Amino acid sequence: MSDAPTPPAAPTRSREVLQALEAEMAREDQEVVFPLMERMREVADALAAGRPIDPGYLETGFRAWHEYIEGVHQQRLSWLATVVDSAPLRIGPRRARGGRLAAWWHRILRRTAAVAPSAAPSLESAYADIAGTQARMAQRIAVLEELVDHYRRHEYYADQMIASLVRSGAFSDRAWAKYEEEFVLRTLDEHLLEERAERLAREVVAAHDGLEGLRTAVREFLSRPVAARPHPDPAVPAQAARPAGA
Repeated sequence: MSDAPTPPAAPTRSREVLQALEAEMAREDQEVVFPLMERMREVADALAAGRPIDPGYLETGFRAWHEYIEGVHQQRLSWLATVVDSAPLRIGPRRARGGRLAAWWHRILRRTAAVAPSAAPSLESAYADIAGTQARMAQRIAVLEELVDHYRRHEYYADQMIASLVRSGAFSDRAWAKYEEEFVLRTLDEHLLEERAERLAREVVAAHDGLEGLRTAVREFLSRPVAARPHPDPAVPAQAARPAGA
């Protein structure tokens, strides 16, 4: 007669904290990140189709997008640095996947594992080095602000350039958010030191309030339909006619 199967071990405190961390990320993504990315895709599609959108609406949305996503990434990098510093991952062929995306992330993990977060001015530089995410965000918002000015003046092709940048940016931000969730799921069997596990647990519980101001700005933006462009101001020159075949 075969022995009865061994019941699974009770979850450790470390695993409970990591599960709570992943659940918080997933909640934020489902409630705010993904709806925001979907609205940005809608904006991009409208512009690409030639639908006139209020430049003020674009400015408000782009600013809320940039500030909120930057805040989310900074918060998450702090959490993940705590995980890695407490329980450095065994990064090898078994866990390496996702091509260049995974390689970029693993490089950050190795760096943050070697430097305690409290001693690391490198947290900001590590954040910037996650595939250049922070640098690209700053560049993106600067370019979008300039393009909105061109769009406000009805300059040729500004709408298509905004649409292209918004579409690629929304795709990138959504992919990173999902990848961060998946990373935490792959750390569930790692052991966090007790003090750090408890600190991380407190940070996760407090996280909802930490970004509430930025989250509110996003929700206010999402509560508005995509706003049509007002009737052209007669003082603003009309957009130049597009060349034939453009």
